[in-house]
Amino acid sequence: MYSIRAHCIARARLGVLAGRLPTSVVSVRKLSSDSSSSSATPNLSSTKPPNIAVLGGGLTGLTTAFWLSRFLPKDAHITLYEASDRLGGWIDTAKVEVEDARGRRGTVNFDSGARMVMFPKVKDRRSDHLFFWELINELRLGSELLYVPSSRPAPLAQYVYYPDHLVKLPARNGRGLANLWRFFREPLARGALTTGISLYLRRLLFKPRAVPRGVRLPEDLYTFPAIRRPVEETSIGDFYVRNGFSRDLVNRVVSPMIHGIWGGDVWKLSDMRHIISRVMKTPGPGSRSKLWEVVSDEDLDGALTVSPELAYSGILQQLSLKYRYGGFKKGFGTLTDALAAALEASPNVTIKKGTPIASVRLNEGKALEIRTRGSDVPVVYDKAISTIFSKTLASLTGDKLPSLADTSAVTIMVVNLWYPTPGLHHPHDGLGYLIPQSVGVDQNPERALGVLFDSDREDASVIEDHKHGTVEKWTDVKPEPMGTKLFVLLGGHYWDGVPADKLPSADEAIVMAKSLVARHLGIPAHENERAVASAKLCRDCIPQHTVGHWTRMQRAKGELLEAFGGKLAVAGPSYQAPGVNGSVRAGRDIAAYVAGVWPLDKPNKFLSPVGDTGLDRFEGDSKFYFVSKQDVPWKYSAAPNQGYIGRLWAKGRENL
Repeated sequence: MYSIRAHCIARARLGVLAGRLPTSVVSVRKLSSDSSSSSATPNLSSTKPPNIAVLGGGLTGLTTAFWLSRFLPKDAHITLYEASDRLGGWIDTAKVEVEDARGRRGTVNFDSGARMVMFPKVKDRRSDHLFFWELINELRLGSELLYVPSSRPAPLAQYVYYPDHLVKLPARNGRGLANLWRFFREPLARGALTTGISLYLRRLLFKPRAVPRGVRLPEDLYTFPAIRRPVEETSIGDFYVRNGFSRDLVNRVVSPMIHGIWGGDVWKLSDMRHIISRVMKTPGPGSRSKLWEVVSDEDLDGALTVSPELAYSGILQQLSLKYRYGGFKKGFGTLTDALAAALEASPNVTIKKGTPIASVRLNEGKALEIRTRGSDVPVVYDKAISTIFSKTLASLTGDKLPSLADTSAVTIMVVNLWYPTPGLHHPHDGLGYLIPQSVGVDQNPERALGVLFDSDREDASVIEDHKHGTVEKWTDVKPEPMGTKLFVLLGGHYWDGVPADKLPSADEAIVMAKSLVARHLGIPAHENERAVASAKLCRDCIPQHTVGHWTRMQRAKGELLEAFGGKLAVAGPSYQAPGVNGSVRAGRDIAAYVAGVWPLDKPNKFLSPVGDTGLDRFEGDSKFYFVSKQDVPWKYSAAPNQGYIGRLWAKGRENL
């Protein structure tokens, strides 16, 4: 293992600081490309141009193919397979003609998938969002972004519907105490105050103890003695119960958060990521200036720290702190459309839309063959990267991947509603509301997960001219007609086991969504009659990391190696975190490893989070290491050290 500080010393001696730093967010691609070719995945020949297939044209697949086209030699070839007739996966922006209350016609954007990306707070140790900024810069999409500033006087309110009305969640602003008092008087928060006080006292009484550098999970070597976890993996709900929550409190306050992220059941989803996150938020023994980090991020930290193009780390941090949410002026399809356009313009990329895969296998000569439907002639590839749903991949390989066949996903019906009258959902303005599992069928017969107030989020956004440093309100230049735009999510885990022919049609879903918002938000019947609506069924759209996920992925790694000899790798939300940032990170990680540009300086497969199968992060124990806040100032908004990193950081800030 080698440290960030060692990277810094080595790079400083090589004169990394030569040249003026850029004035915009820059890619670390050039830095990574300097890596030794000996770190390339062993499946790629060193004597002939590599031929690689990417299965799936969603965000992860597009990102994977994009970075492969950048990382691999010019004579390499990448083929992207997509079963449908369009690229982008669940991210899809439709332009819909509407007429406002004054009879003026215009167009609004209906997103059926992601509509925004959240940037983590300073205390969040994850690095995934850094890859989003890198991709935005690489695609030159900075001018297309919409931002919701972190510095807004009144943060966008968030609500939970319980038991029969919307409850505003407390936010950090000038009325914090009043909001807290109002919140704790709600039935939703019953028992939350005493539970919170109990947990706080435990943390005061039971200090974390010093442990060796490597932290082993799930054997609980580093945690509070009063908050133990068993050796076996359990559900998120059980995790909170062990930490003092009642089951009723979990159903009321934890399950809506899980509905918003996973669309899943809080009592079925695995707690493993929560355990890892908990360790990362624990101060290092004897010093609050040192914190735990996942060891697989060490190379990333080193790369960002010593980038010869730096300012990168400083700029990323400034952007991440300045904005809470990000989106696109013309809808989130802007991102996937830009990726698709970049791939279509790449001479070493072939895109095959409307081409579903029939089988993936190793032939008798141990060559990887991919056959598409309607074709009897397979195509041989050096490497394939699957970004499709894990269960679907298992069905294409026969019985070779039983652990992936044992995975599941939820189906969600998404409904967009636009009303010509603005502010119909007010006084409940804000980001939207989620519905906990404890709300019964009488108040939620539609089995809805939540409702987002798209018009409020868009109206709170700003556009920034990074070149001139000017900021403008989106409402001043917004081309869309004024109105109320809502986004309703139905189904999720509530539809587990429901036959396909029993699921609602698009027309039925629109009726259900209108009924829901009429009951919850008081939208009048005559307004619902004037609403412009669209619905889309997203089948198996969010893979579920249910209890046992960690073990299944460990087994799947062995099955992939045995059946495909490391020539088939996997990436995407079936394996890693869901959402935009997780998908972008997954695609870049696997592309960098396959191309041989990860890790930074020398082969060290332990530090790679992916490996030949894409599943190395599940191998053995989860390893952590100490990092000083001063050594990675872009993550913690800390004062940099006074040495090499400090000089880089100072230069970076000069160029913002």
